[in-house]
Amino acid sequence: MSDLTTKFRQKDSNDRTLAINKWQNVGTRIFGGRMGTYSQSATYTHQITLTVEQHFDAVRIIHANTFKNGSFVTTTVGASVISSLTDANNSGGTWYSVIDDSNRGFCWAMSPADSRIEYNLSEWIPIKSIPRTDGGTLPLLVVRSVIKGNTLGIPCVGDGSDVFSNWATNPSGRIFISRRQQGDFVSSPTGFSSTTNLNQSAIVGVQYASRGKVITVMGNGDSITDSRGTYLGQGFIYSACQELTTPEIAVEYANCGWSGQSPQEFYNRGFDILQSEIKPDVLVFPSNSPNIGEIMNETIINTSAGLRNALIAECTKKGVIPVMWTMLPVNNSQKNFGSSDALRVADNLQLTTLAANSNYVFIADTATALSGTTIDNQVQMLIGSTDDGIHPNDTGNDILKGVIKETIKKATGL
Repeated sequence: MSDLTTKFRQKDSNDRTLAINKWQNVGTRIFGGRMGTYSQSATYTHQITLTVEQHFDAVRIIHANTFKNGSFVTTTVGASVISSLTDANNSGGTWYSVIDDSNRGFCWAMSPADSRIEYNLSEWIPIKSIPRTDGGTLPLLVVRSVIKGNTLGIPCVGDGSDVFSNWATNPSGRIFISRRQQGDFVSSPTGFSSTTNLNQSAIVGVQYASRGKVITVMGNGDSITDSRGTYLGQGFIYSACQELTTPEIAVEYANCGWSGQSPQEFYNRGFDILQSEIKPDVLVFPSNSPNIGEIMNETIINTSAGLRNALIAECTKKGVIPVMWTMLPVNNSQKNFGSSDALRVADNLQLTTLAANSNYVFIADTATALSGTTIDNQVQMLIGSTDDGIHPNDTGNDILKGVIKETIKKATGL
């Protein structure tokens, strides 16, 4: 893993240099990968109150643009730390802010193409986390971004139907609360008073300079990665990360799953991620997706194989560990693959055989773990593991957690 311990350098707003050991000292938390828009003709302050997996000494805010013909302007970003969730806004507390690009604000880079994302990060805000006083263990952070109105609509995490508001009380303690209010409440923090928890935000996540060791695991894929369980975006990958976290090394999770996307779309997004500053330590993704259509054929399988091989090669080039999971079965009531389901089974077997004879290809056999009976030549999902015949429910995610956990553990040496 020595190739993952290379240092990179980033400059903060005072042109000072933060020398950061990537494997040990940068964590990235992203709430969800599916993007939407909402109307915002005036300037608004977007706020997220959240926890991260490790204490920190600096943070920066992540925005994401899905528009290929339009940019958006963030004027200022700010951050504050709190010890208790008694006041999630902390408007009367101490705030630290940076004004990007010599007080002119900064424009988000445009997306490479439709269904693609360009991730944009603010400059580093030097701010130190503090201990909790409310019984919680994960450090709390409040971040704000002032974004100018735009007639195109503002890109945001959540497509308008996604529900994130229940994350405010996630029992794991890994919370995030999204709020916004018209005006600039980074320059004048005390005026922010909204207590309405929203299901969308122009802030898609944060990156932090960790005070202790941290590994970022990032999930990329379709709705199964995004997770359709009780807490949207939690799923089996985050749960595995939670169990892998130790007092010595925290395992942070960034969810970049986008519901409804095809393999072509989410593999392209994988390349976007690897080319960006949110590049993780471990990238977790599916070998294929039910979104390929009603009937599979060899051309579809081979196309997906070519894409995933290219993504694995790019991971190796960028010093990122690739962890792939095998395509889950789908009930024939949802996708009628019929006898062509044998192509999925054969492809999965080829992958697991490859992984068994290799020290550098890491495959989680999630398909076997959730395979049930066969109906009309098509393997069905394990009874009780799904509510809709295509997405794992909480029970299914709990089963998959153990499979992906052991694969990540093997890949990282945790």
